[in-house]
Amino acid sequence: NNAFSFNLLKKLYSLENGQELFISPFSMDAALSMLSNGAGGDTFTEIAKTLGYENYSANDINETYRVITGGLLSVDNSTKLAIANALWLGQTFPVIPTFSQTLSNYYGAQAENVDFSSPSTLQTINKWAETNTNGMIPKILDKIEPETAFILANALYFKGIWTNKFKKSNTSSQIFHCLSGNNKNMD
Repeated sequence: NNAFSFNLLKKLYSLENGQELFISPFSMDAALSMLSNGAGGDTFTEIAKTLGYENYSANDINETYRVITGGLLSVDNSTKLAIANALWLGQTFPVIPTFSQTLSNYYGAQAENVDFSSPSTLQTINKWAETNTNGMIPKILDKIEPETAFILANALYFKGIWTNKFKKSNTSSQIFHCLSGNNKNMD
């Protein structure tokens, strides 16, 4: 699904009016793959098509995610990589047991009903982000809108050790040429 990744970056870049952008296409793929398990008919077909999985079943998409994730997590023992997924649904949307089991089995995600009007739900979601990014992202939401139906989240934490370490003495102040055409002096 490399095409999905590049199409996503191209689209988001155009929406950001040339501003710099940092996003994980893998995270977007994970979220849409989880979402596809709750979709049917044309909605499922459109999600699969967007991901580049036109001829895949929901089970095929789930297995693909499991294989890719397993490979990423086992590549290098000196690298710390953590991947977490979660789904919180409003109380008016009951969690279907087979859906919940699929998210748990393939994505390690727990689907649970919450009260989005409760301040403790906001704290729970932000704490989940903080925990699953090793404290790097302490908050992902400032508030939850009352009409929110669900929140689907993916978090990545990566800390690697360079095979060939960069020498700080090779660093110098230079002009950085932004995609927007602007230049910035970077130290």
